[in-house]
Amino acid sequence: MSAFWPALLGGFLGATLGLTVIIYLADLMDAFRRGRHSARVRRGGLKP
Repeated sequence: MSAFWPALLGGFLGATLGLTVIIYLADLMDAFRRGRHSARVRRGGLKP
């Protein structure tokens, strides 16, 4: 039972990181399609 919490925390962090990367890459692809930096990058929320 002691291994339950580390596994849960690791899964949560992994999912959060994966989702962040997916959103960032989708935003980057959209920026390339438009030929300019996206609003999110311009706002300084994420650095390229």
